[in-house]
Amino acid sequence: MKNAFYLIGSICLLMVFQSAQTQVFDQLFDQGVMRIDLVFSGTAEETSYALSGVKKEQFYSGP
Repeated sequence: MKNAFYLIGSICLLMVFQSAQTQVFDQLFDQGVMRIDLVFSGTAEETSYALSGVKKEQFYSGP
């Protein structure tokens, strides 16, 4: 039981120290947005989804 307590405590401490590091948004992401095009098809009994394309857009064009 003590071993489980120490393991859980160690994991919690690691998570706290990992999240304490500051991350800069501009270092992790590029300008622009990713557009994912999907095709939905099917019948009354089943539905299918297919990836039609992925494109990087300069600006978000809205829903």
